[in-house]
Amino acid sequence: MIAAALLAVAAAACGPEGPAADDGPDAVPAYEGPSGEEVDAGIAEQDTLLARGAVGEDDYAAAVERMEECLNTRGIDLDNNGWDPVDQLRMDLWFDGKGIPDDALADISDACFTAHLEKVEDRYSEDHEPRMADDLMAYTRACMSDAGVTTTGDETNVADLAASGGPDHEETVTDCVVEGAGELYPDSTVVVGW
Repeated sequence: MIAAALLAVAAAACGPEGPAADDGPDAVPAYEGPSGEEVDAGIAEQDTLLARGAVGEDDYAAAVERMEECLNTRGIDLDNNGWDPVDQLRMDLWFDGKGIPDDALADISDACFTAHLEKVEDRYSEDHEPRMADDLMAYTRACMSDAGVTTTGDETNVADLAASGGPDHEETVTDCVVEGAGELYPDSTVVVGW
């Protein structure tokens, strides 16, 4: 048992060096996520916002900023690629832990997300209809037309495109959306569903 503990300590010492924690009153120990109190306070702030009613883009963006602050305090950068072009219901967010072990990065980013964005993101998705970015919609319609699939010109989202194309052309819709997103939004990760 002691040998296993020493082996774990030795293996940890060989891994990437953690962020230096200063001795100030606000110092955060290396690889430590937000405290239970911080998570609870963030959730309470989200609940207060949700009690006011619908969540708008500014509310969502402010929640992302709070999550980014939570991450930055712990040595993690947030890469924000903007609104998901497929449905514009979520921002495409990535975490750069700069050497923080993957398990610690996941734990910290999950805790910051829960504290500052999760409820706001869920409500935003409930309060708004999916709407594809205009340039991606134009690309997808042209791609579908090139494949012999007719659209109405009134579609606003993937589900509308799938309905226009019919069940025999769902793969064409998906392929065209993915192709367009790759060309127009190469830094974004897209998920196509309806």
